[in-house]
Amino acid sequence: MQIIFLIGIFFIVFNICNRLYHAWKMSSSRVPVIEQVQEETGADLEENNENKEQQLKNLESKARQQIAVSGEKIKIKKKDGYDVFSAESVLRKAKDSFEVPDFESALMYAKEASEVVDTAEKIVKPVKTYIVQSGDCLWYISKKYFKRGSNWYDIWQANKEKIPDFDLIYRNQNIIIPTLQKNS
Repeated sequence: MQIIFLIGIFFIVFNICNRLYHAWKMSSSRVPVIEQVQEETGADLEENNENKEQQLKNLESKARQQIAVSGEKIKIKKKDGYDVFSAESVLRKAKDSFEVPDFESALMYAKEASEVVDTAEKIVKPVKTYIVQSGDCLWYISKKYFKRGSNWYDIWQANKEKIPDFDLIYRNQNIIIPTLQKNS
């Protein structure tokens, strides 16, 4: 950004010098020409400042939008059980840069957070198993693991291949105890 600014200043100065040289060569009275060039230069500088302000507003808007998009992607992935810790830390850097305000860095970090969250991996939860004992039923197993017998249906759904009829389970049968999703 600074290089572009310096190049712009260079071309403005070069343009001024070029106009002065041609005006001096063409005109016998040099003082009015210098005043005319100064007036034109002032208008150019004002226009240049307006362009820079507009570019800054556009950059701020892009950074704000990218931060919002990355934040939403992180929320969705987190809810779906993905590891988004590294994406959250990069997004935090983007928000900090936005507050400074360093919109270029904020935009860069927000894009990076979006890329990181896209490559996030699903968190694998360890599978619990239970070996059925004599006298067990799905209600009692559910009560043992979930403190509620009414979750027997979840155990049955997780083991439908092994337990086609929820009323018939056998001793020494190995069943999976599912991880219940919390409603958030």
